[in-house]
Amino acid sequence: MLQLYGYQVHQFRCAEAFLDLEPHLQGGVVLADLRLPNMSGLDMVAQFAPSRPDLRTIVLTAHGDVNAAVSALRVGAKDFLHKPYKEAELVEAIEKQAQTVSCSGYKFQRQAEAKAALEALTPREFEVAQLLSEGRSNKEVAHLLDISVRTAEMHRARAMERLGVRNLAQLVAVIIRAEEESSNPRIT
Repeated sequence: MLQLYGYQVHQFRCAEAFLDLEPHLQGGVVLADLRLPNMSGLDMVAQFAPSRPDLRTIVLTAHGDVNAAVSALRVGAKDFLHKPYKEAELVEAIEKQAQTVSCSGYKFQRQAEAKAALEALTPREFEVAQLLSEGRSNKEVAHLLDISVRTAEMHRARAMERLGVRNLAQLVAVIIRAEEESSNPRIT
């Protein structure tokens, strides 16, 4: 049915088969039944969802209640549909999650690009750029780093050149993009 809507569909005979291939899957939408052989759908979702925000899960069940729905959402599912559902409901839920995957994939790509660009800066250029992104003036940066204003301006100019930005607003945008949910110790 979903192929008729243009979706590429992969079916798995059990949760373990999915989990074996999950590390190699690109982002997308996962439909998981609450009751699966050998392992529950909740256990399966709990194993991959926290580390894979690019795999959006919709849990399907004929045996669900409010507690099951809450449990599914707590382990990382993004939606919950009770069988029988209308085809339009399923397609709408998939569309919603597919849009989120597309948007978050773009966001993660831009964040990764910003982080990579910042790695090209020297430690001092990075310090200056970060202080400027906090709204500090060249004079304040110079004072905080115990350098001359001219040296602070030089580091700012070199950082902007290495990052390929033309103005302070663009420099700040790169820093902010890299900081979003960052685990990079250089980005605080």
